[in-house]
Amino acid sequence: MKLNLLRKTLFLVALCGAIIFAGCKNDSGSSEPSVVETITALSVVPDNVNPDAEPVTEAKFETVVEPMLKSELSTVVGSVTKLFSKSNKTSSGTSYYNNSRAVTEEEFEESVAKMKDSIEMKMSEDGTSGSMKGSWSAPTGEIDFGENPPEGVKARLDSLGFNINASYNMSQTTGKISASANAAARFGASAEIDLSKDDESCIKSGKFSTLATFALVGLNASMNPEGMGEMMALSSSPSAMNPEAILGSVTSIGGKVLAYEGVNSAFYFEVEDPDNGNVYNGIIKYDLTASINYNITEESLAELTGTITGLVTSMKGKGTKPTAADFEAFDDLIDMKADFAVYDLTGEKIFTIFESTSFSGTIAEVMKLTTTTVTD
Repeated sequence: MKLNLLRKTLFLVALCGAIIFAGCKNDSGSSEPSVVETITALSVVPDNVNPDAEPVTEAKFETVVEPMLKSELSTVVGSVTKLFSKSNKTSSGTSYYNNSRAVTEEEFEESVAKMKDSIEMKMSEDGTSGSMKGSWSAPTGEIDFGENPPEGVKARLDSLGFNINASYNMSQTTGKISASANAAARFGASAEIDLSKDDESCIKSGKFSTLATFALVGLNASMNPEGMGEMMALSSSPSAMNPEAILGSVTSIGGKVLAYEGVNSAFYFEVEDPDNGNVYNGIIKYDLTASINYNITEESLAELTGTITGLVTSMKGKGTKPTAADFEAFDDLIDMKADFAVYDLTGEKIFTIFESTSFSGTIAEVMKLTTTTVTD
């Protein structure tokens, strides 16, 4: 992977908090979050700081620095999973599992190839009952990039895996289907970049740490056979899904969805003003936490379905360009806090780029910084 792509990827992941809900988890069926590694602003300042650089002001950040950063943050989201499926490390050497072994690409790919074998599936001869049970975890530790490691990039995979225990049964007399499930997943990764020798990069160094967990706890549901027919038809024609018909066939449902996301990152930058040659520096620090504690009921599913349908309809009406207001319906579902600020080289905050305590507010601000498709 080219260094330029790695640079863009790491920074956009930290900026947007792009997370994969996959990772190691215990068998309790809970999603108890761990604390994401704390990254201080001063910890990313390199030894070779430009002595002529001056602390950026809010005005210079908006007119000089931000446009430069935007130019480096395009066309990247698709490469996020590729990077963190094969790489991750922290400068402090700490990890959620204190695993210091190196993980090669071959080891990871071999582990992924065995993922299917880790799940035991059973089904009765007549197909009226079945179960799925198993767990999988990837090797964790510092990533070994092999013979051609990307210069200036260290990465670590701290956790990646899942477990699942699910079953279903169909009544031979009524055709009613009942199902139960517990599942959990976890992803933890961290990275460090040193691009101080790259004259073309305005991002000179940085650190990134993230943790995501997901759990489906105590799901129990029963459904009339008509609803199962609707769901089976999705495999051949997903666009023909009728959520109302499926929900209308559910006779009872209960359970809980738990999710947690934490992102902690800091990046040191140096940007030259093309108008006067002055060099401005500073530290961008981004911290985000988000959690979901969702009780599954017939009423809550109907409400959520309506919310999602409304968002899709709204986006289609705007030519797939969402606005901040489009995401407000999710604020009650997702508890999110974000702080995006610029610090000087003494560790003092110069100004806040944005601070948000809601999902819609955070998404709108992040998308403003990385795209031009979101408006207030």
